[in-house]
This record gives sequence, structure tokens and C-alpha cells, in this order.
Amino acid sequence: MSCLSRFTIHFRRPEKLKQNKNKPYQGEYGFDWLREEYIYPIDTVVYQDAGYYKEIKSEPKALLIKDPVKFLQEYNRGVEDPITPYGQDYYPAWLSIFAYGVQGNANATIHKEGVYLNLQLDEIDDIKDDGTELIFKASKPCLKIIPVKIPISEFIATPKKIVNWVITVQRLIIMN
Repeated sequence: MSCLSRFTIHFRRPEKLKQNKNKPYQGEYGFDWLREEYIYPIDTVVYQDAGYYKEIKSEPKALLIKDPVKFLQEYNRGVEDPITPYGQDYYPAWLSIFAYGVQGNANATIHKEGVYLNLQLDEIDDIKDDGTELIFKASKPCLKIIPVKIPISEFIATPKKIVNWVITVQRLIIMN
């Protein structure tokens, strides 16, 4: 048995956006993640998309997705090596951001200050402050991540185990 704590980290958009004076998120960047209410009967369902919206009769709590298996396959489409940390399925969040300060039509001022995200820690084991740090490494040289290290103690100190994080695209590199 390992002495490492078992947990997963999930990227989420914040309720309010720092770069826009704490106003609610209104689609400023493309972001999607698998919400539990999509695949588990958590919410009350009143409407269902069937090409048009119509009222449906359902139990007080129902699935928001008609075919969860097909839906989960879509979340893994294009993922070369899906991971299952600790035997649990992991569905990565999708994030679309644009470069700032580049020449031509690739430039976008909408993300001048980067994209602020929340990181949510989901415990598999009880997490203790044992000095563990999360270290982030950008997959491309054009991405800048702040901060690059977050101690596990920052998650423990918040009731929902969520911390703030920012990612920016510094420059766009086009490879032929």
C-alpha cells in the first residue's frame, strides 16, 4: 500500500470572474466539464431537448442525459490515453482560450489577463497536510500557468477544497 494520499483534481470555472470585476461567467471562454447531474439522477428535470423543448413527466430527480454511456464516450473522443486514477473514470475538462499580443487575426483581447479557473480536489482518502504539492507543467511553451505549485494545505484550508488558478496563452506558436 502506498503512503501517498489518493485524490483527483478537477478544473472548474469560477462562479465570478476576477478579470471582469467579479461579474458572473457569461461565456467569456469555452469551458466544459462533466457535471454529475448529467449522468446521475440528482436534479429535478422539467424540460428535455427533443429538437424542441417540451414538458416531460419524470420522477422528482432524473437523468439530464438520455443515454449516459454514449454521452461519456463523447467526453473521451479524441483522448489518446484515457486515465482511470485509482480505478475511477476521469473525464478531462475542455478549455478554449485565445492568444493575446500576437500578429494578425489570431490575436484576441478577450483573454488579455488570462483565464481564471478553480481547481477542485476530490478526496478518495482523507487528505492530510503531509507536505504534498501539486506541480503544474504547461504542455506547450505558449502557455503560462500561475501558480506552478500549490500545496495541498491550500485545499484543506477551504471548506469545498477549491483554490483559484490562472492560465494564459502568452503567444501563439504555429507549427507547419
